[in-house]
Amino acid sequence: MTINRIFPYLNFDGNAAEAIAFYGDIFRVQKPEVTRFADMKDHPFGPEANDRVMHACLTIGKATLMLSDVPPGMKLQRGTTSNVMVDLDDLEETKRIFAALAKGGEVSMDLHQSFWGATFGMVVDRFGVSWMLSGPKDEAAAS
Repeated sequence: MTINRIFPYLNFDGNAAEAIAFYGDIFRVQKPEVTRFADMKDHPFGPEANDRVMHACLTIGKATLMLSDVPPGMKLQRGTTSNVMVDLDDLEETKRIFAALAKGGEVSMDLHQSFWGATFGMVVDRFGVSWMLSGPKDEAAAS
């Protein structure tokens, strides 16, 4: 068996469309692919699910972030069961994305020079999603 890719998949409780706009802006997504429950004929979740996002894909560089709303009545526990790791090759972009995710969220670990040489930080965004960002070494900070 070969694993081709692993997709992080984020679940929301009725605010996935807001998250799509938020992440789309931060990561400069041109055109997210969004399917709402209403787009699926005869879905089993009732009319209260129609405005919710059933499935969405955000293409970010060569990666894909998938997300959806849970159907009405399904319980969602935020923030502790997953992290999304973003590995970047541009220090300024690492800093920009980290700051954008931190706005309205909570920094778990400031961006810093890690012992393995990368610029690394952790943040929980305003939706309760935990992010780990890893970028190139900050030569100015390291000296």
